[in-house]
Amino acid sequence: MCMIVAKGITDFPNNVKLSGTIDVYWIVQDGGLCLLIGFLLKQSKVWRGCKLRVIAVAQAHDNNLKLQADLQAYVYALRIEAKIIIVELADPEISSAAFERTLLMEERTRYMKALRPRPNILNSVPPPATNDSTPDETDGEKDDVSEKPALSITSQADKEKLIKSLDRSKVGFFFDF
Repeated sequence: MCMIVAKGITDFPNNVKLSGTIDVYWIVQDGGLCLLIGFLLKQSKVWRGCKLRVIAVAQAHDNNLKLQADLQAYVYALRIEAKIIIVELADPEISSAAFERTLLMEERTRYMKALRPRPNILNSVPPPATNDSTPDETDGEKDDVSEKPALSITSQADKEKLIKSLDRSKVGFFFDF
């Protein structure tokens, strides 16, 4: 969930250069959507003079210094220039709701990572070996596999016969030429 609150303006400015701060309240780890909106606002010529400030809401038992360091590293990794402020939230009802939403977001993130294909598995398949030598140049052993010449299709009718003879359940897709 993300919300934008504009304070001190009656209409959305179009061509006046504004100065001040853009506050992003970091209550729940939502993947950075609110932070992205603040960053995109700063890219506009109207809001370019504003500073971005991230106000993180922490609970009383949280390690505020670690939270600030982690959030600063996260913002730095995104290449966003922002000041980080940590405030403690005293209302237990709001903090428990924020905690539950953060857990849901982390669970969604783990689920999405599990769905992504792993590139190391895809890259671990070795390319097919090419053998440029003739059977006479090898160890003197002949393969038991009989070599057949490649199938050449010269006419459209031959191509259609071949396509119809293929088992469609074993072939993922067909090209119609």
